[in-house]
Amino acid sequence: MRAEETKINPFAEDLNFAYAETVGERSGQEDYCLFKSYSVTSGPKLLAILADGMGGHAAGARASRMAVEAFLKSFSSANEEQGRIKSALSNAVKESNIYIEGAQSANPELEGMGCTLVGLYLEGHSFYWVSVGDSPLYLYRNGRLKRINEDHSMAPLIASALAKGNLTEEEAQNYPNKNALRSAIMGKPVELVDLSDEHLLQEGDVLILASDGLLTLSESEIEAEISNAPHRNAKDFAARLLQAVIAKNKPRQDNTTIMVIAPGKSLFAGRPVRNRARLDDLSEKTVKKSPLLMTISVLLAVLLSATAIGAYLAYSNRISLDSIVQSLTGKPAAQTEKTEKPKPVGPEAAPVPPASPSPSTESSSDPGASNTAPAEPPVAKPPAAKPSQGSKHSPDTSISAPNKNQPQEAEPPADTKK
Repeated sequence: MRAEETKINPFAEDLNFAYAETVGERSGQEDYCLFKSYSVTSGPKLLAILADGMGGHAAGARASRMAVEAFLKSFSSANEEQGRIKSALSNAVKESNIYIEGAQSANPELEGMGCTLVGLYLEGHSFYWVSVGDSPLYLYRNGRLKRINEDHSMAPLIASALAKGNLTEEEAQNYPNKNALRSAIMGKPVELVDLSDEHLLQEGDVLILASDGLLTLSESEIEAEISNAPHRNAKDFAARLLQAVIAKNKPRQDNTTIMVIAPGKSLFAGRPVRNRARLDDLSEKTVKKSPLLMTISVLLAVLLSATAIGAYLAYSNRISLDSIVQSLTGKPAAQTEKTEKPKPVGPEAAPVPPASPSPSTESSSDPGASNTAPAEPPVAKPPAAKPSQGSKHSPDTSISAPNKNQPQEAEPPADTKK
């Protein structure tokens, strides 16, 4: 077990970060993580990356390291402008996947290796993230803990089926391959990517990136460890969480890596908040435009009023004209516009065939349009998980009670499970 503060923390007063890790009950460490700081003079700029390897010890450890290094290289070479952070994170995931694919092509023995991946970029008071797989990203704020990234394992689908009554508690607990991943970095098309928008930090926030070994603790237990930490710094948070995992003494405990980022009070003291300033600028622009909007609104109101008045006058004039015509002719004005022909007498009075009905009075030219009920929309099925040799992937993501008459798959050996 190793718990240590990172050596690259140039803005300890503004932002402190640390990580801790343990091999657990596995034969080797397949997790890999990295912090990278970008600027000191312009304020904190920090990139945190974590990957959880799979596919056997050697392949898993190699996959996680390769993915993190490819992600770092891609993101660092991207434009750091505010509007391009999301695209830089997205492209970094793609480059990591391409790197894994290239390694597998060069060495067929690495076929099936892969990893989860979560990357978080913090700049000033803003942070963004991208994630693939089941490695959690937590935000601790005002005494409450919340997972803020998506879980790409089968767990959410099983929980949904349980909530809908499609599974019992026992069936959900014992569901086969419940830890299978629906998306991972494996050199193949990435099925699911969670890419966030910009989020603002608040004083007292704590961000936690981890491999799924931390899930040995419940969210309430993680929350309690952060709340009860005597020293409000990242090193203490990481160490307490790791010790809590070890204290559970869980059989076959997975690798556990915990990265913690804790913004300091000085980050928020006496400094303009760039993102809030941008929102204020947007409000000012709206105010500057408001006189023009008001003028347009007034003109539209005048135009609508004039139209309504004109319609009323025309209707009034029409009523007056109808009254005059009826008093002179003894007939309504509408009838005076029609000239009735005298009916023919004798042989000329041949019956006239009725006129064909006007198309405008027909119901529908489509014989099946009016009496055909709309088809029911197809029922969406859960996305299929990609099978992979020696990984957490499962070929079937449909959620239903397992058939107890069929033999269940045996638990994979410890060195092939992530």
